[in-house]
Amino acid sequence: MRVNRWLFSLLVVSILLEALGILFWNTLAGATALFALLFSLVFLGWFGISYLGSSFSATINPWVGDVGDMDGPCFNPMYMTWLFENNRLEWALWTTFVSSLLTPLGGLIIFWIATYDFPQWDFGAGAGGFIIGCAFLAFLAICWVKGFCEIVWPETDISIPDSVVEEWKDKNL
Repeated sequence: MRVNRWLFSLLVVSILLEALGILFWNTLAGATALFALLFSLVFLGWFGISYLGSSFSATINPWVGDVGDMDGPCFNPMYMTWLFENNRLEWALWTTFVSSLLTPLGGLIIFWIATYDFPQWDFGAGAGGFIIGCAFLAFLAICWVKGFCEIVWPETDISIPDSVVEEWKDKNL
């Protein structure tokens, strides 16, 4: 049996973080464990909602797979659906990036609701836990892409055609 090193390292770090958080609850370790757990759940929630939305949109719009090229993600509501149909790995990279940006906001809202009546919480520990939790979120996003997305949806060949290489070979750029 082959073990994926990215997902294994994520699992080990998560278990150590949560164990330290349980042992030292009202300290920086506890705040870090809380934010790491919150950020993990919110990140996977955003990613799952994006997957369901893109999958549903692709199901009700079967023509999107036949479109050859579509303009970028900013002002095109069908771009993520088109990307989901044509290049799942690139879709996963975009979704991971957007989920990583939205996760701290969602995590802060859940943290505020959960600890509204928790007067013993130290602000310094909470702020430090938030910063370390954001670093954990970056680690989580990298492990998610390397350990899951690149294996489930392998990269498609986007090599440069030989005619273009020959045309630009003699030009000094």
